[in-house]
Amino acid sequence: MRFPRGYDFERGWEYGGRCMDWFGGPGGFLVGGVLLLLLLVAAVLLVLLLLKRKQGGGGQGARDQAMEILKMKLVNGEIDEEEYQKKKELLERK
Repeated sequence: MRFPRGYDFERGWEYGGRCMDWFGGPGGFLVGGVLLLLLLVAAVLLVLLLLKRKQGGGGQGARDQAMEILKMKLVNGEIDEEEYQKKKELLERK
């Protein structure tokens, strides 16, 4: 059986060897683990943000849709011109 370079039979990978160099020496795995966890959390948040944007999380699209509904109510006679103007101004301020 062939063992990797840097493996110490008495101490294993604990001291020396290549694994110590991956994340900067003793305790490096802890730091690397924390960085990996932060990277994973950032990736999940990015995916959630992109999904919210794809679903149209409010903003101009919702305002346009509300304005169309308001116009249809005016056309159908459900509201009068005065009420239409008040609600239109309210929507434009938001």
